[in-house]
Amino acid sequence: MASSSPSLPLITQASSVFLELQPSSSELAALSLLVDQGVESLPQVLIQISQSAERGLGYTDELARLFFILFDRAPDLSTYTFAMNLLASGNYSMANVCQLGLQLNTSLLSNSLNLSNSQFVNKLANLMFTSPSSVDGLPGEIQYLIGQLDNSFMTRSQLLSQVLSYDSTSLKYHYEIEPALDYLAVTGLPPSQAQLVAAQGVSEQTLLRQVMTSSGVSPYGTSPYFSEQHNVLTISGNFAQSLSIDMSTKTSMLGANSSYRLFLSTDGGDTDSSVVFTPAILSGIQKIDASALGANVTSFSFKAGAGGFNVQAPNVPSTLTGGVGPDILSAGNATTTLVAGSGNETLIGGSGTDTFYAGQGLTTMTAGSGADTFVLPSISVFSQFNAMSTINGFGSGTDVLDLALLVGNTGAAKAATATVGSSALGSGFVNTAAAVNGSVFLVFDTGQWVNYSTVSFNTRTATDISNLFYTATPSQNGVVGPDGLGPVVFAKPPTVGAVYFVIDYNAFNGGADIWYVNNLAPLTTVTQSEITLVGHLAPTGNLWQALNAAGAITL
Repeated sequence: MASSSPSLPLITQASSVFLELQPSSSELAALSLLVDQGVESLPQVLIQISQSAERGLGYTDELARLFFILFDRAPDLSTYTFAMNLLASGNYSMANVCQLGLQLNTSLLSNSLNLSNSQFVNKLANLMFTSPSSVDGLPGEIQYLIGQLDNSFMTRSQLLSQVLSYDSTSLKYHYEIEPALDYLAVTGLPPSQAQLVAAQGVSEQTLLRQVMTSSGVSPYGTSPYFSEQHNVLTISGNFAQSLSIDMSTKTSMLGANSSYRLFLSTDGGDTDSSVVFTPAILSGIQKIDASALGANVTSFSFKAGAGGFNVQAPNVPSTLTGGVGPDILSAGNATTTLVAGSGNETLIGGSGTDTFYAGQGLTTMTAGSGADTFVLPSISVFSQFNAMSTINGFGSGTDVLDLALLVGNTGAAKAATATVGSSALGSGFVNTAAAVNGSVFLVFDTGQWVNYSTVSFNTRTATDISNLFYTATPSQNGVVGPDGLGPVVFAKPPTVGAVYFVIDYNAFNGGADIWYVNNLAPLTTVTQSEITLVGHLAPTGNLWQALNAAGAITL
């Protein structure tokens, strides 16, 4: 019957790599139970196996060294297992296994090369050491071993089996044995030379975790892994539950459990231990990187506290909420909701379908490559907190500018039909006379503003926006606009408190400003005091086209 333990197959494979004499099925089951219950991590159990006394009783390391000498590579599982089984049977000595290796034509010391004893020993030395002549005492040892072969005091296979027990940092492969066996234990495949080089200086715990993660194996089963270094918390794991972190209360939930078990490292990943979550784990943390969470995680959420946080979401559905800031909240490659807090916030989209909510401070939002939605807050937020929203990269995907909260719509936003026109009176001028509650005017600023005689691409002001609503001549009610123009004659009688939006696209720099217009008494005019700048769209190569796309603006 197949085992129901998810960790048992890998533990069994690791045992076959590290140990000549295999543990009993009950011993293997006990080890897998420790992993499955979150008492120990999978890397910890594999290290227990690799460092056990039983390893020293067999020929694990000698056999691994044989591969580097004869084939200049790490062992492959099938050949390695075959040789290990021969040794475990008791019918083959290490010298017998060496003899089989020397008979292979692919061996660098193959009998088929017809090497003399002197050639054989010197080549063996060169396969073992980078510079044999610089190794203290080695030249004399080489001459001694040549003499042993010449006088038939030992065979080449016996000589080879003897040198396999020698270990020193001067050996070419000294630092490659353990990584080679770790890769073989986890993946069943030999590492490449590049992988062996990358493993140098990496602790075995860290290496095992990296190899498992890259192979799609969860090192920590159904438990999260927290690695703390200074004020940075890195979170990984591939558990099939949601994970939430609230820095304002220093609390966390795994699914519905606030006292869940996790693996915690406080030394950058070299060691870890199984602990129950406590608020102290989050103390002093200012940056959280959850990008390594696996695809099985159902969702991730984060809420900032005071002091400013930098958070990277994983590639699973996520919600990141800012605090008093300044915070930097970055989406992953899955659907993410980014909510600015009361401070100066930076919200960064990913390649998923992200929704941005601007906040009470200065909110900078950067679109990702997905279809993103940017929601501006209600006008009360702007008036009470002097808020401002800047959007970078609008149009990178099929993006939406959501102005619904500015017209008091807290339900589902609907696509707005914008009135498009020029800023120059008499040259395709935008028809502001068509204004009704909820109107959106897209104005292409050509540099000539209404009836001004001077061409200028200066940033427009509330007065400039007000002047878009002065096109009638002669002036009405004694109110005079630019060059003697009077207030526009609205096609439909305006209502008190009607809200219009003007998006002024600057043809010179490619950016645009978003203006909120609230028509109060007298209704026949739109004055500077009724106009508020609520947002800025930074220049992008296709901003004008993006704003004109169907459904690009919603109310």
